[in-house]
Amino acid sequence: VIYKFRCAKENKRGWRTRSLGRDDFSYQQKIDNEWKEITIEAELLVGKISRVIYFKAVENWSDYPEWAQDRDEIIQRIKIEYPPHQTEYEND
Repeated sequence: VIYKFRCAKENKRGWRTRSLGRDDFSYQQKIDNEWKEITIEAELLVGKISRVIYFKAVENWSDYPEWAQDRDEIIQRIKIEYPPHQTEYEND
């Protein structure tokens, strides 16, 4: 039941994040009824700060596909899923 609710919520908002193992995760966005994804590097920690997320610097963001070029929007969405009170963010 929780999975069904989560899928409906994600479909409605049009984006989601998914774990890619212990550290990294993917940011996925629904485009033309298909989920597209980019990989975001991260590091899992133990403690109050549970994760460090490494965002590509502005000059390197263009390495991502065209659909993922709105860097500010994607970062803000990721911060919803991984809130600042338990996550550290860095640019490479």
